[in-house]
Amino acid sequence: MKLKIIAAFSAAAMMLFTSITASADNITRNIVTGVRLNKPYLNINMKPSGGTDISKVKFALLNSNGKKIATFTGKNGTVNILDGTAVDLTGIHDVDSYKAKDPPENRFLGLYYPEADYKCNAPSGKVERNGITYYMEAKKGISMGPDDEVYLTYTDKSNFKIVDTMTVPANKIIIDVDKKFLQTENKTEACYFIPTDSSQKCGITKDNKFKMYDHAGKKETISATKGKYDIWFTGTKGNAYSYVSDHSVKYSKVRMKFNDAFPGVADKNLKITNTYKNGSKEFSVTFDLRGNMKDNSVSTLCYSGSVLTAFVPDSDGYVEFWVSDEELDANMTYTFSYFTTVDGSKIAGSGGGSRVKAEVPKTREKISVLMEFPTSGYCVAALKPDKYTIVIDDSVDAKDYNLSGGSFTVSDTQKMQTANIKVSKNGVLLGDCNRDGVINNTDVTLLVAHIKGIRLLSGRSLLAADVNESNSVNISDVTVLAAHVKGEKLIPYKIL
Repeated sequence: MKLKIIAAFSAAAMMLFTSITASADNITRNIVTGVRLNKPYLNINMKPSGGTDISKVKFALLNSNGKKIATFTGKNGTVNILDGTAVDLTGIHDVDSYKAKDPPENRFLGLYYPEADYKCNAPSGKVERNGITYYMEAKKGISMGPDDEVYLTYTDKSNFKIVDTMTVPANKIIIDVDKKFLQTENKTEACYFIPTDSSQKCGITKDNKFKMYDHAGKKETISATKGKYDIWFTGTKGNAYSYVSDHSVKYSKVRMKFNDAFPGVADKNLKITNTYKNGSKEFSVTFDLRGNMKDNSVSTLCYSGSVLTAFVPDSDGYVEFWVSDEELDANMTYTFSYFTTVDGSKIAGSGGGSRVKAEVPKTREKISVLMEFPTSGYCVAALKPDKYTIVIDDSVDAKDYNLSGGSFTVSDTQKMQTANIKVSKNGVLLGDCNRDGVINNTDVTLLVAHIKGIRLLSGRSLLAADVNESNSVNISDVTVLAAHVKGEKLIPYKIL
């Protein structure tokens, strides 16, 4: 939002106030942070040995309870996710392919939690994700994927020019008044505190106003009970507020040029010219933030938490004001009063003013997800830390193939973990139709059932059933197999 000065008007006691925000973001530092956010994800590489064809072999990924998490077929097939939390990232090798696949909205990467409490925590910061700006509590974290464009803009105390620090005790208000008030002769600036709850009490009241000029060069401590107080300030109420804490809070005194902290309020010479009306007659009044304010005064009050700062810019245009370490944020309210001559007549009045958020130094931080993408194989993400096993998901295939390296533990390291599974063919004993390692009547029975079409053999059992190696399984194989079992004519011992 652009800074706007509310048009002033002639009035003895009324003033118009609008909360405004300065236009500049005051970004003084741009940084890039790389973070690893991904929950455990697993790259599964199926490595057939000796040219073994596994293109039609079915596999399953099981957790420690034997539950199927996913199934897949062959070396480079399609993953079928059976667990609602897991995500298939197979075929994703970089951010571009991640975008193309358009993973589910429940991103497997989880949340990024800013390192400091004040990052992206309103009112001192904001989050921009994919062009959308919003405020959030840092402790809630930011949901991110590797294709997200995420920026944090936040008040950065490391860039402050800090000239003093203090700890404000519980149930206290501190008012720090610039000693230069004596030079300006601004004797109109005053404040008192209005409780927002009947149980609150404060040492500065309507009948006991705090006049800045009387306390120039001093830092006064006022007792007050916990809670929010509206501040009546030089003719108006409700434009400023104070939060009294029930615990001690650290504060930092920041030194900045007035026009950097509150851009757009005054010109380069720290003067403000307002136009007023006396009937139909318009007249202008110039207020000098560093000049004599005996007649024409602009009163400024900066506040953060339970500390108020009444400052006057120095000869170089610098001001110093306190900022709560819990908020890293400050506001300034300002008002005008004048006593001038128009067409020979003395005119007194007040008007204008506003509330401005201090543009204290901020950092813009780009958050980049550091993710290691697999170059080949299957990839299943968002796995829960557990012990997992890859098995052959078919009873026939289980007889024909053997796995090694199929058991592993997935931990919450937030890095890609790899499972290299070796797949080899099991040997087939000629004549061993049921693949139990021996040749007996059971094998003859299975072969007869196959020939009659009662129960067909499958897989490599067909290779074992072709005992005469004619490339065809028929009644001749039954005769040869039966003779072997009876001991009449043995089949040559042969592993296929």
